[in-house]
Amino acid sequence: MKRLKKQEENSALTLVRKRVRKEFVWLFFLSAFINLLFFTQPLYLFQVLDRVIGSGSLSTLLYLTILAGFAFFVFAALSEVRGRVLNRLSHWIGEALGPEVLSASTTTAALGHSVGMQGFQDLGNLRRFLQSNVISAMMDAPFTILIIGVLYIMHPWLGIVAASGAVAILILALLNERVAKHALMEGSGYERAAAERAEQQIHNADVARAMGMQPALAARWRILNRAAADKLSGAGDAGNVILNISRFLRMFLQIFILAVGAYLLLGGELTAGAMIAASILMGRALAPVEQAIGGWRFFISARSSLRTIRKLLSLNHNAPPLVQLSAPKGTLSVEELTYFHDGAKAPSLLSVSFSLEPGDVCAILGQSSSGKTTLCRLLVGVVAPGRGHVRLDGAEVYDWQSADLGRHVGYLPQEVELFDGTVAENIARMAQPDSEAVLAAAELTGLHDLILRLPDGYDYEIGEMGRRLSAGVRQRIGLARALYKDPQLVVLDEPNANLDAEGLRALTVVLQTLKERNRTTLIVSHTTGIMASCTKALVLEDGAVRHFGDPNSILRPVAVAETKRLTNPPQENPPTEPLQAQAQ
Repeated sequence: MKRLKKQEENSALTLVRKRVRKEFVWLFFLSAFINLLFFTQPLYLFQVLDRVIGSGSLSTLLYLTILAGFAFFVFAALSEVRGRVLNRLSHWIGEALGPEVLSASTTTAALGHSVGMQGFQDLGNLRRFLQSNVISAMMDAPFTILIIGVLYIMHPWLGIVAASGAVAILILALLNERVAKHALMEGSGYERAAAERAEQQIHNADVARAMGMQPALAARWRILNRAAADKLSGAGDAGNVILNISRFLRMFLQIFILAVGAYLLLGGELTAGAMIAASILMGRALAPVEQAIGGWRFFISARSSLRTIRKLLSLNHNAPPLVQLSAPKGTLSVEELTYFHDGAKAPSLLSVSFSLEPGDVCAILGQSSSGKTTLCRLLVGVVAPGRGHVRLDGAEVYDWQSADLGRHVGYLPQEVELFDGTVAENIARMAQPDSEAVLAAAELTGLHDLILRLPDGYDYEIGEMGRRLSAGVRQRIGLARALYKDPQLVVLDEPNANLDAEGLRALTVVLQTLKERNRTTLIVSHTTGIMASCTKALVLEDGAVRHFGDPNSILRPVAVAETKRLTNPPQENPPTEPLQAQAQ
C-alpha cells in the first residue's frame, strides 16, 4: 500500500479530537444541570429560615426535605455519570492513541531519535488529567457567572462582592499559569532526560557492572534528577503559595458576604435565609476556580503532553494507505541516493545508484563508516532518503505502509534484537505463528534441530530481548525471522557476525536457495566463502559507489585487501568499527 499524499495530522489524533469535542459538548450540558441542582441547598435554607420557621408548617418542612433529598440524589447521580463518562473517554483515548504512539515511537527510534517510553508517559498524563477532579472543576467554573448573577438579583451588593472575589481568584489563576508554566516545562524536560539516562544504564547493565561505570552513570543521572527536582519544587512552592492565598480569599469572602448580608438584614434589605444562602452560593461560586488553581499543574502537564504527542505522531509516516499495490516481483532500483545523519556536515551516502533484478544476490562491501548499514536501512524503508530514490518495482519504498511492505521484505539488522515471547512467535514476527512457515524458515536456516533441543522447543520463552540465548542463536533466529513466509526482497547486514561454522554453512545454503527462488538479496559481509554465492558486488567508499558489477572482477580482490587491512591494522590508527557501526 502506498500513501499518495502526506496528511497534516495523524488520522487517529483527528478522530480523538472530534470524539472529545463531541463528548465535551454533552458534558457541558450535563455540568449545567449539576450546577443548577446545587441551588437546592441554599433554596432549602432560604425557605426553611424565612417561611417554615415563621409559619410553623411541619408539612411544608417535610415536603421541602423530600424534594431536597430527591434533588441531591439526582445531583449525585449526574456527578457519577460525568465521572464515568470521563473515565470511559480516558480509556478510549488510550485505546485509540496507544497503537499510534507505539508506531510513532518505533518510527522515531528508527530515525535515530531515542524517545523510549516518553510517548506512553505523555499519554498517561493526558488520561490521568481526564480522570482527575481538575477537569470537573474546570467544567463547573463557567457557571460561576450564573451564581454571581443570582447573588446580584438577591441584592446588588452581594453580586459585587462575589464578582470582585471571582476576579481576584481569576487573577491568581493567571499568575499561577505565568509563574509555573516555564518551570514545570523545564522540570519535565529534566525529568525525561533523567529517565532516559536511567533506561540507558539498565539497557547496558552488563557493561556498566563489568567496568565499574555505575558510580559515574549514577552521578550523571543525579545531576539531571536534581535539576528536575529543583524546577518542579520551585514551581510547586510558588503554586502552593498562590493556592493558599486563594483559599484564604475564598474563606474570607464567605465571611465577608455574611457581614454584608447582616448589614443588609439590619437595614431591612435582606432576610436571614437570603443571608445564609448568599454565603453558601459564594463558596460554590469560588470553589471550582480554587480547585482549578490547585490542579493547574496537572493542566499544564496535560497540555504539554498533548503537544508532545501531536509532535510525535506527526513524525509517523505510516498514515492510512490510499491505494493497494500488488506484491513486488523484486526489481530494485536505487537512484542518486543521498543521506545525511542528523547534525552531520558530510553525507553518509552520496549519489548512490545501482539496480538489481529478481534472483540477484549482491554483496555490499566497504570499510568501516562507508555507509553500508545506512544503505541497508534505506533499502527496507526504515528511514527516508535525503535526496534520490529507492524503488521496488517502481514504487518508492519509504512511501509504502510498513505493515504491508514488511510482508515482502526480510531484514536482518547488524544488531539483532528479539522480543519477549516464544521462539515461534519471534520467527513469525510476533504475529500468530503459521506453523508451516515457521518450520520452513527454521529448516532453511539450519535452526530446526537446535530449537528442538530447547526445553520447550518452538514454545520456549526466550525472555526480554532474547537474553537467555547466545548471540549466535539470536543471530540465526533473526535470520529465520527475515526469511519467514519467503519475502521477495531480503537485506542482511553482516548475518555471519556471530555464526559458528555450522551457521556459516547454513547461511551459504540460504543464499543459494534465495537465488534459486528468484529473490532479490543484498548482504553485507567480509567472508569470502559467502561472497562466492553472490551474482553482483557493490563497493562503497566514503558513502559513494566505488565499484558495482561482476563479483569475479571486483569482489575477491576487494575481499583480500579488506582481510589484510583487518589482520594488519595501522598502529597509530586503531580500528573504530564498533563505534562507527553504532553511528550507522
